[in-house]
Amino acid sequence: MKKLRWFIICLACALFPLPIHADTSVLSPSNSFEQQGATYDQWLKDAHFIGTALVVKQHHVLLYKGYGFQNKAAFIKNSIETHYEIGSIQKAFTAALIGQLIDQKQLSFTTKLATFYPQIPHSQEITIKEMLDMVSGLHLSKKPKHQESETALLDYYVAHTTFSHPKQFVYSPINYHLLAGIIQQLTHQSYWEALQKKLILPYHLTSISYFTNWLNEPQHSQSYKQTTFDPYGELIPFSTDTYEKELGTGNIDMTINDLYTFYTLLFQGQLLSPKTKTTMLAPLYKETYVGGQYNYLNYYRARGEIAQQQTLALFTPAMDNVVILMSNNREDDTQMSSISSIFSDMIHQTIQFK
Repeated sequence: MKKLRWFIICLACALFPLPIHADTSVLSPSNSFEQQGATYDQWLKDAHFIGTALVVKQHHVLLYKGYGFQNKAAFIKNSIETHYEIGSIQKAFTAALIGQLIDQKQLSFTTKLATFYPQIPHSQEITIKEMLDMVSGLHLSKKPKHQESETALLDYYVAHTTFSHPKQFVYSPINYHLLAGIIQQLTHQSYWEALQKKLILPYHLTSISYFTNWLNEPQHSQSYKQTTFDPYGELIPFSTDTYEKELGTGNIDMTINDLYTFYTLLFQGQLLSPKTKTTMLAPLYKETYVGGQYNYLNYYRARGEIAQQQTLALFTPAMDNVVILMSNNREDDTQMSSISSIFSDMIHQTIQFK
């Protein structure tokens, strides 16, 4: 019986490779890790979680599986291959591109916004680092409607950017829209082309795709909203209008494996030089938001949500303890409670995801 079970585990590993850098010793018959993974699995089932989960403890994969349906009508279940829209977590990718340009000496953390957009109020006072940490004082006065191109969208953003309350954290995506525009200026490519050339292709993050390809991706997940008696009661239709204005901030999708791989590459120092990485992840003005995630010293928190899809992540700086939940049925209270409980149990510290 044990030999048969071991064969099944090995076969599953061959068919569904573990995330990059994961320690495959988790596949050995370790009662403590197996039991802990089974416990977390049951917690997610009890919470009626819909999506895909990845749990890593001390570099061992405890849990890596899908729950519920990717497409209820077609009876396709969520799996480790399912694609999810990551929403605001994309800001970490935008920050990484800026970090790479800093390493290439094309700009610095202290470069002023006026270098690229002098027409924006107080741009001569605002640094790239302040934009990365959302302490720039920049705000968007009015959200855009449909724009014909990335250039037209950026023109709109520049024309509708205002300034107030600098040196303090205010969650304001305009910072990252403008950073995407800076990437466009320095690379002479569209944001998506730069993302492909500098991150996706060199680091084999091959599941990542742009919103314009969403419906062509065979593993894309349908978005659902729970009704009174049915978690799949309302289907949320895909609309390009939702995503086209999210330049640099929420219009790409991927598998849970590629998100884990990206974070591992970033936090283990494989995307940026040590100096750039350290500065990128060090908050200004005693705030916590740094380059697309929140820095709580001994752990990081990240969240993205769009069109009823949600990604939540908690991880330690060395990426040795990680919990990622990706869902196509956003349920804030239960999903935040679930990830908090699992991560708290792993690191023996009470964490509240909020």
